[in-house]
Amino acid sequence: MSKSKEYDVTPALAVKWLEKNKKNRGISGARVERYARDMKAGAWEFNGEPLIFAGDMEQLLDGQHRLEAVKVAMTTVRMLVVCGIDAKTFKTVNSGGARTFADVLGMEGFSSPGNLAAASMHLFHYRKSGGRVFSQAAKLPTKDELFAIIKDESGLAESVAHVASQKTPFVTTSLLSACHHLFSKADRSDRAKADEFVAALKTGEGLGTPNPVYLLRERLMASRMTLAAKLDNRVVPYLVVRAWNAWKSKERIKRLSLPKGVNESPGGKARVTIPDIPAIL
Repeated sequence: MSKSKEYDVTPALAVKWLEKNKKNRGISGARVERYARDMKAGAWEFNGEPLIFAGDMEQLLDGQHRLEAVKVAMTTVRMLVVCGIDAKTFKTVNSGGARTFADVLGMEGFSSPGNLAAASMHLFHYRKSGGRVFSQAAKLPTKDELFAIIKDESGLAESVAHVASQKTPFVTTSLLSACHHLFSKADRSDRAKADEFVAALKTGEGLGTPNPVYLLRERLMASRMTLAAKLDNRVVPYLVVRAWNAWKSKERIKRLSLPKGVNESPGGKARVTIPDIPAIL
């Protein structure tokens, strides 16, 4: 018969229970780091999701990442523990689909939750990198960290709604939404300018060859349509911000180029170095 009990799990207790982790999957260091950051920040909430043991606390079936995070965070966390489960049921534990951040945003009533989730991740990396990049594979944010971004970055949801309504097919809604939001915040009077930039990028109406938005539009369209002109998605933020800066400052440019060290040769991919995003004007 199974039984459950709440425990204050200390680092020492986590170490003891991890000794019973006999046949579990491999540890994801990135997941442990995310959990530990929330625990250190006091953002880890008791939600009733249990640690699961077979028999009388004989084998850990589920919860290894949470216990490893307690060790890393060096803090005590309240957890529910269920024991008395048949070890043969291990293959069925945690087999449901994980609830994504987009799922949570949808449940909270946000519109376009998938795009908002992705845009908040772009901004998380942008802020954490000091405004250098929109993505860092080595550091994935937690849901609480992304919620903090949406709370702190007032107007992000509005930027996502506006850009999503424009349906610009050759750049992702999440990336362009993050850019629109940053352009709007660069100067409080820039919301109308940011709207104008996105509209011009979508339609191309009234744009001449020297116009930076025209050059960006042509570059992004070619990337979508021709393998030889394909761009690495990680360099696109540089091009969008470079075009914005030139367009806003009325700088006349003949070509929208990536910095040296990024491969632009026909038939190649931009894969050598991901350029730092320019400071936004």
